[in-house]
Amino acid sequence: MPVRRRLPGDRLDRRTPRARRRPRSAPGELAAHPHQVNAYASWTPTEGFGIHWDDHDVIVVQVEGAKRWRLYGPTRQAPMHHDVAFPEPPPEPPVADVVLNPGDVLYLPRGWWHAVTADQGTDSLYLTCGIGPDTGAHLIGWLPERLRTHGLVRADLPLHACPGAQEAYVESLHKLLMDALDEPDLIGRFAAARDAEGLGRLHPLRPSSTASLRNRTSRCG
Repeated sequence: MPVRRRLPGDRLDRRTPRARRRPRSAPGELAAHPHQVNAYASWTPTEGFGIHWDDHDVIVVQVEGAKRWRLYGPTRQAPMHHDVAFPEPPPEPPVADVVLNPGDVLYLPRGWWHAVTADQGTDSLYLTCGIGPDTGAHLIGWLPERLRTHGLVRADLPLHACPGAQEAYVESLHKLLMDALDEPDLIGRFAAARDAEGLGRLHPLRPSSTASLRNRTSRCG
């Protein structure tokens, strides 16, 4: 019978009322972001994910036992879940090697490569709160929803029109977009619209590891 060395518990914010209250009781600037609380239990020094990175910020809270965190830093600026490139593997050695004990808190920025092991001779239980980012891609994706009030945006594309008519359409669309980007307090409007939609949650995602990088490279080579 196989022996599990690591037990993850994803999305405790949905399953556990106490964990669900914590992100909502956090400061407004933090609680407004998409978030997800996970729990991880380990009782052997075997690494669960290897060296990997996450596409969101992570706050780690050590609950019981001890956990060793090796931090390597980022190799790509602000990597995303849907991205045009994959970060290069991190160099050795790590830039920091720390052990978290009960009550310790660690902030891990998005894109930082890291490896986690319970190699301190004790079992480990810790919580992570993943905090999704708001990026320029989110702002650009939100603008079309606002612009649907304009007939130009709802109209059919002039796919079969003459080149002159197509150019005129693109110019009109360009002006509409530029006017929208020039609106005062655009980022504030975006934040207010996001908050009005309620708190989001992160998409389910396994961390991106050096192993997955090797697999992508082998598929492309």
